[in-house]
Amino acid sequence: MSNDASRRINRFGLTRLAQRIEEAGGQIVCQARVKKILPKSESVIVESDAGEFEAKYVVTCAGLQSDRVAKLSGQNIASKIIPFRGEFYELKPEVHHLCRNLIYPVPDPNFPFLGVHFTRLIHGGIECGPNAVLAFAREGYRKIDFSLTDTKGRRVGVPADKIAYVEVAADAGGRKVGFGSG
Repeated sequence: MSNDASRRINRFGLTRLAQRIEEAGGQIVCQARVKKILPKSESVIVESDAGEFEAKYVVTCAGLQSDRVAKLSGQNIASKIIPFRGEFYELKPEVHHLCRNLIYPVPDPNFPFLGVHFTRLIHGGIECGPNAVLAFAREGYRKIDFSLTDTKGRRVGVPADKIAYVEVAADAGGRKVGFGSG
């Protein structure tokens, strides 16, 4: 394990887990782009930027790319990551008196990915959000981020009007901070 990988693992408090994996003969490879995953009868071969590895078991931590990495193994993956990003509203000062504490919602089963809340900010403002806006890049956190690879051929099993743009607090005296704001 390189020093860089060790620092990354330490940061998440996984040092002991990493030690146990290595003690059992395992290897941890970080920051390696997976090119192919070739299942064999008793093992798996992983071809990556960091080289070729053969193991009985492989655990990938691919985050927003996990569906693509899973597909590399030849599995028929029914799920697909659809990227969303959150936007926040900054409430106008004249409505600050309506929010004296943190306010968290009761989850809505129709939109389980939303968790809109009101938060008092250190400088005295109040923020409402996040909403959920369909993103045009898996790692696109700004409204101008775009990836043709992430956007092309996107098929969504949920009607577009349910996910394309979910407005929150539009009439609560808020000023939208994000896509479409003036």
